[in-house]
Amino acid sequence: MRQWTTLMGGINSLQLNTAPQPIELKDDDEVLVNIDRVALNRRDAKIINGDFKDSYPDPSHPLIPASDASGTIVQVSNSIAAAGRWKRGD
Repeated sequence: MRQWTTLMGGINSLQLNTAPQPIELKDDDEVLVNIDRVALNRRDAKIINGDFKDSYPDPSHPLIPASDASGTIVQVSNSIAAAGRWKRGD
């Protein structure tokens, strides 16, 4: 998966990285979504610029700025599938 990340050091600190896709979901209440569209808003710009740096427990860990996103579910955990709430392809 490709993802834009920031260390909250300004627009020039944005980096396009390749991250491995998770092989399996960690918890029984998770879904994996293939994000195909994002909208960056004012909050994301503030995050990128470091305005909320003190709010994050580990500001040295890269963040993915994307307050609004849409995509397709590619994997659902067992309890989510059993509940019938979401399914692959939604």
